[in-house]
Amino acid sequence: MTLLGGASNARGALAKIRPALGTAEVHFRIADEPRLQIGSELRLEIRRTADQTAHQTEARVLSADLKPDRAVYFFRLPSGVASVLGMLFNQREAVRVVPAPGEPVRVQVRLGDGGRTIPAVVDDISQTGLGVLFGVNQESRLLSCGDRLNLLLELPDLEPMEVVGDPRHRRLMGASIRYGIPFLPEATKDFEAKRLEIYRYVHRRQIEMIEALRAMPA
Repeated sequence: MTLLGGASNARGALAKIRPALGTAEVHFRIADEPRLQIGSELRLEIRRTADQTAHQTEARVLSADLKPDRAVYFFRLPSGVASVLGMLFNQREAVRVVPAPGEPVRVQVRLGDGGRTIPAVVDDISQTGLGVLFGVNQESRLLSCGDRLNLLLELPDLEPMEVVGDPRHRRLMGASIRYGIPFLPEATKDFEAKRLEIYRYVHRRQIEMIEALRAMPA
């Protein structure tokens, strides 16, 4: 990762992009610490080592933390950019994408109390799981479901599909609680066919997100 412009082209190592928070974590060697002003805006170039693919974006300095051996900076990325860059640069076994603004992916949690459901919106999706935003007031009902959630997943232009997930990660985000829910293949009927449908959707969104990034002004 390279700082462009007035930061003397200082170079650091991209540690992680957090699409849900819209941030990038970058580590600099102490000797190369750029001493950036908190709140300042600058331009970053992020380059992928494997194929030297490079992407430039505006960013805002959120925080700086000096460690004995490195300086850790957090940058705020423009809306939508963090999702695309996270897909390209984070080291993950499965590509994670965000739904298109005009085509939300919806999910319902089926409860065991007479067929009632908890509706929610999918924040991101991969062929191995979901990131889902629930209202804070739904937390007690979700916790009562235990370590398995029976989900009804609605992808654009497809019939709803039933999948089972493990509510493994939870985090408060404003007025919502974000759940990270890996799928449970062994508990999901015909999971491989459903995984293939999800993969096709993720692949289509991946192409759309990359094209949108390329269309942004340099």
